[in-house]
Order: sequence, then C-alpha cells, then structure tokens
Amino acid sequence: MNTVSVSIEVRDATDSSALVTIVCADGASAAALGSELHGPVCAFARTLPSVVTAKVACDGRGVEFLVTEPCYWTPSLPFLYDLRLRTQDAQGTIRELDRSIGLRRLIAHGRDLRLNGERIVLRGASCGQLEPSHLTEARAAETAILTRYPDSNVFDAAANTGVFLIVDATEKSGDVISIFLGLSWQPAAALVLLTREQIASDRTRAARRMNLRLAQRIRLDETAGESDIAAAADVVAVELADGDRPPAWMAKAARPVIAIRRGRVYADLYEARAACDRLQAELAPEFNLAGYFV
Repeated sequence: MNTVSVSIEVRDATDSSALVTIVCADGASAAALGSELHGPVCAFARTLPSVVTAKVACDGRGVEFLVTEPCYWTPSLPFLYDLRLRTQDAQGTIRELDRSIGLRRLIAHGRDLRLNGERIVLRGASCGQLEPSHLTEARAAETAILTRYPDSNVFDAAANTGVFLIVDATEKSGDVISIFLGLSWQPAAALVLLTREQIASDRTRAARRMNLRLAQRIRLDETAGESDIAAAADVVAVELADGDRPPAWMAKAARPVIAIRRGRVYADLYEARAACDRLQAELAPEFNLAGYFV
C-alpha cells in the first residue's frame, strides 16, 4: 500500500481527543488487522508514548484511531506518530503501510488563521528549488516556505524539523483529488495554493475532510471583489509586484488574506524573514493580514 491509495482525515479535534481515520481512496470497506498508532515523538520535546489500536470506521471506508490527549503538530513542537497500518478489503487483499503522520489543527477563523486555537501570522520566503538542507535554517529563522510541490524528502524533512510549507500547486496538472491525497499525509503543508479554476471544482469538498486549507491565488487584474473568490477557498493569496498594495476590500475580507511579493533574491532566509517584516510594516495600518511572503 502507498499513500496514493489512502488518505488521512482528522475530525473532532480537541485538546482532549481526536478521531483519525485512514480512508481507502477506492471506497472499499476494510478490516483492521492489528493496525496501531504509536507515539508521539518529537525532536524538540519528550512526552509519554502510547499505543492506539484501530477499529473499522463506522462508514466502512477505512480504519479509525481515537487518540486521547493528542499532541498536535506545530512548527515549534513537530510531534509525529508512527502509523502501522494493516488492512484487508472485501476481496481479501491485505495492504500494509508503515509511516510517520502528524495531526495538524490549523483553521481559518474569520479573517485569521488559528493554530491550536491561537491566532498566527505566517511569514516566509518563496523558494523555487527547496532542498531538505534549507529547512534547518528556516526553523532557526522562524520562516515558513512558499514552494512549488516538493518531493517527499522535503516534506519529510519539514515534518521532522518543524517548518510550515505553503504548497504552490497552481501549475500542477491533473485531478485536484490526487493533490489532496498526497498532501493529507503532510502535517507541514499549511496551505495549498490553487487557481480559481482548480479551487472551484466540486471535488474540493474532499479537502475539508482531509483537514487541508485551500488558498486561492489571485493577481490584481483578476478580481474586482470578494465575490470573485470561490466558496471553497479558506484563504485568499494575493500576488503583488513592488510598490503594489492589495485592493481595499481585502482589509475587511471575510477570509484570511496573505500577501505574496516575489521577485527579489535574498542572501539567506534570515534576510528574507526581515523583508517579510518590512512588507507587513509597509501595508500597515490599513492591512492586518494573515501572512506575508517575499
């Protein structure tokens, strides 16, 4: 079994418990054969580990784990659980999968992004060619990364190191479901950047079940107001050139807005992080946004 054929859904996430469902993409019913969730572990903290045994999901689409006192994944404390999945479908086919997973609780609440109930402001750098080695510096600089869909090594390094990734999938072809299936496994994937055409698909409902936050990418010449934003968009991501400001309606938008001003080259991520602060100061006080990227 691989992560292309299954996805993760996290529901009823509270401080005391979370229901984690591993869903078969083909909708086949599955029986758990000793499937377990071990952990959590974190490179920057210690906690008492536990073992959660799976049961068949109520709707028969996969298996469920009821995790009590969960440790959610955050950049400061990137807790990960070890999933040991063994399932058997109605045809008797046995599937196995061992990998790390993280439970992320990032939501769009009004005009804010909230992580574990606390308002956060994302600040980060756009990286065209992201390597796992960049992520240690990103963590030290407290910098998120905006990047085109990276490979699995980068995702794994971001999950272990504790770095939020904003995944630019605007140029990724194919069904959006294939994008969501892969990203459901990635706790570091804070936002998925999509075009209006991608995000307007009726298949984006699956993203909510998979606990993914969708950001609609817009340019200043593409929209006259918030009515042009797809209903499925959790976040608006506006692309700005040097000297541009977001349109006035974004100051009072009903969704979180992040500003992206690409184009400059920075010596390192510390310099890029400082540029995010300058962009925030430049747009204030009119705009108090949910994120700033350079």
